[in-house]
Amino acid sequence: MPPSLDYGFKQLKDTNPYDPNKAKTLLAKSSWTDTNGDGLVDKNGQNLSLVLYTYTSRPELTLYAEAMQADYKKIGIDVQIKIVDYTMIDELIALAGFTLDATIARNAIINAQQILLDENATIFLGYPKINMIGKSYLKGIHTSPSEYYVITKDLKKE
Repeated sequence: MPPSLDYGFKQLKDTNPYDPNKAKTLLAKSSWTDTNGDGLVDKNGQNLSLVLYTYTSRPELTLYAEAMQADYKKIGIDVQIKIVDYTMIDELIALAGFTLDATIARNAIINAQQILLDENATIFLGYPKINMIGKSYLKGIHTSPSEYYVITKDLKKE
């Protein structure tokens, strides 16, 4: 969740901050080195290559994936990007939707985020901002800090 929502952003602890030099050191300690000069680390003749999956419901994620691909290349890792239709992220957010108690919902979201960070199951790359511009005859637009669903059934032209 973006830091603009009150879901514990400041209390989350990321134990793996961005550190390319540490990454290179860890790769070398695990015997991943560039033995043939092609810019990619390898072990036993095999390049270290990863597949990064992103999903179609948030097209800006492809830009994040491309930036990540460039960063990984700097430390010698090949990253292939695959775009899929993936709804698991939406399902995680729905965890908090099963209760009317705001405290329980908030804690569910905080716990879900922390589990993802602890398990390295996902990487939070950023929080996009959306600028809203519209004509005065548009009614029913309500923005929120989550900026996820702007066009809804309540949007009307009057």
